[in-house]
Amino acid sequence: MKIMKVRTYTREKPVFLIIISIFMIIASVTTIISVIKLQNVIGNTTKLYINDIAYQMGREIDSRLQDVTENLEILEDTLEEHDSIEDQIQYLNDKLDFMGFSAFGIANLEGDILFTDGKTQNIKHLDAYTQAINGMPGVSFLQEQSILYTVPNKNGDKIIGVLAGVINKEKMQLLLESHAFGGNGVSCIIDSDYHVIISPRDLKIFMALDDVFQEKKDPVLVREIEQLMENIKKRQDGNLSFTTVSGDNVLMSYNALTVYNWTLLTIIPADFISAETDSYMLMAFAIAFLIILIFVIILIFMMINWRKHNRDVERIAYTDPVTGDINLNRFYQMSKKLINNMPPCSYYMVSLNVKSFKLINERFGFEEGNNTIRYIFRTIKNNIFDDELAIHAEADKFLLCVRAEKPEALRKRLAQLVTEINRFNNDIQIPYYLTILRGAYLINDPSMDIKVIIERANIACRYQPEEDSACFFYNEALIQKLQMEQDLLNLMEPSLENGDFKIYLQPKVRLCDGKIGGAEALIRWQHPGRGVIYPSDFIPLFEKNGSICRLDLFVFEQVCNFIKHRLESGEAVFPISVNLSRQQFKIMNFLSQFEAIKNQYHIPDGLIELELTESVIFDSTEFSFVKNVIHQMHKIGFQCSLDDFGFGYSSLSLLSVIDVDTIKLDRSFFKDETAKRSEWVVETIVNLSKKLNIQTVAEGIEFDSQLDFLRGIKCDMVQGYIYSKPLPVDEFEQWIKENTVSD
Repeated sequence: MKIMKVRTYTREKPVFLIIISIFMIIASVTTIISVIKLQNVIGNTTKLYINDIAYQMGREIDSRLQDVTENLEILEDTLEEHDSIEDQIQYLNDKLDFMGFSAFGIANLEGDILFTDGKTQNIKHLDAYTQAINGMPGVSFLQEQSILYTVPNKNGDKIIGVLAGVINKEKMQLLLESHAFGGNGVSCIIDSDYHVIISPRDLKIFMALDDVFQEKKDPVLVREIEQLMENIKKRQDGNLSFTTVSGDNVLMSYNALTVYNWTLLTIIPADFISAETDSYMLMAFAIAFLIILIFVIILIFMMINWRKHNRDVERIAYTDPVTGDINLNRFYQMSKKLINNMPPCSYYMVSLNVKSFKLINERFGFEEGNNTIRYIFRTIKNNIFDDELAIHAEADKFLLCVRAEKPEALRKRLAQLVTEINRFNNDIQIPYYLTILRGAYLINDPSMDIKVIIERANIACRYQPEEDSACFFYNEALIQKLQMEQDLLNLMEPSLENGDFKIYLQPKVRLCDGKIGGAEALIRWQHPGRGVIYPSDFIPLFEKNGSICRLDLFVFEQVCNFIKHRLESGEAVFPISVNLSRQQFKIMNFLSQFEAIKNQYHIPDGLIELELTESVIFDSTEFSFVKNVIHQMHKIGFQCSLDDFGFGYSSLSLLSVIDVDTIKLDRSFFKDETAKRSEWVVETIVNLSKKLNIQTVAEGIEFDSQLDFLRGIKCDMVQGYIYSKPLPVDEFEQWIKENTVSD
């Protein structure tokens, strides 16, 4: 039995070996045949593979190029919140790295552009400028493969210029970089005329490609190249295989991009997949396994990088850098979804603005300012419900999407929130209360654009009356006010051309001899259709939008014309003061305009006095800048006076550092005839001014008792209704002739 088993085993062993051998032979032959076929199959599958990967790359690059324009449009939406060109350029410069641009620029309607790196040029000849100025995003190619992207720069619905972003060659090349093909592939982008728009960093293969296209020795390749060019014109995808002059077999895929009629060309070596398929059978399997393994690793690596990239992009796109919470972009999406799931009038959009926040930055530093923003945001978050939203929008502004049954309930809730924010003062010796302006809009139409909803809340916050410390709501009255303001803005230029603006003069009388010592020029608006428009209605409005500078120059020129007329008529002349808006100090070298008008009318030095308010001094970013401007005034031949002295921040120490010729005592000193403390302050100011050789003018004087007091302390001049109200020019000249003021 044992022998039988051995024999059976020995018989079975060769059968097993034969079977294994046959299997190995079959496997070997199959492998050899498969390897032979594999070369042909791989040639076809490789083309499909490169087409598929290149198509995905094309879509990804398409998305990146579209993101460039979208980012530029997002940036333009926030640009109007910065008033001056210097603030806008600084704001754009801060966004360079975040947005991935090499430089930003702002162009005016004449095509003159100022870039964030300080360079200027005119881009009116570029297609990108023409497209943007016509309301569409644009693109133009600059030297060294840099690309200029443009979007319209709007103020409301009006195009006021062009916002441009430049991406240099290196940054554009980053758009082409991909982990596909194991780093062996290179890509470039061409336009419909076959010009290279973005070249790869490695030009070796593309230089070889140029040689093949020029030599045209292979008729088949010539036909394929002609087919390629025709397909590119038709915006069709395809591929092409050829051998370079150096003998390298390569595959090229071309894919039409959706932006700007561009085409993506991607080239890889033809043996990228089949490099070792002609080797030994076992090695072929090993290489196949290795290629699969490498491919899996690359795929995993690409997926990890892709997920990481998506997380980074989402973090950058949807995270506020100060608070680490969601930003405005994410707020758009979440708040829209929130209000769409509820009936109309369920939610309010609330805008909060920390008043005078820049003083915190200037006094305590920007890091402490950011800490304050974070503290405010944490407090807000702790006081909202799960079905509500809050974000730090930007700078010192916050947005809330909250529920409330009635406006009064929202007012009360926001008041409690402000109290909670200021609770930190309970533990400090010297309180520093934060004033937070509040505006709200009841969302009665959830289908409305979320940006419009937010802007209405911002408008309500922006136009909150000074006397109203509670929440201010966007309503019909506000709409009418805004419409009225817009109407006034629209009427300004025609009124200037039609002579509807008139200057009035109010005399300043010397107390020493009762004679006229000067006058102040004031502006009045007498519209033929609207009648008298009061300065309180249009001066603050023009101050806010900058039109006041145009009005300042108008008044100044009218005063120059008045002085010139009196000089030519042989009439007596005296200094006339002209108010200077604080907006003028935002214009570089603004005094040159006033100097040019003064010279044009040949006005002698010392006959015009430019009046500054103390807010000009305290609103300016640099105190030394104001001192320098006053020095320039004197150099040009103007006198300088400080208006409303004592009304706000001004102190006696200010007189020692600001070289003014005159101070005008604010009328608030004289409201109460019996206020002895005010009289002591006025007397001190007058005495100190005399020692500093500064003239004093008392404003708003109406009673003889006030006049006696001022005469007694030897105040230099008086301006007020006790002598005359502001008069038209002809009545003012008649007043001079008819009135002889005596002691």
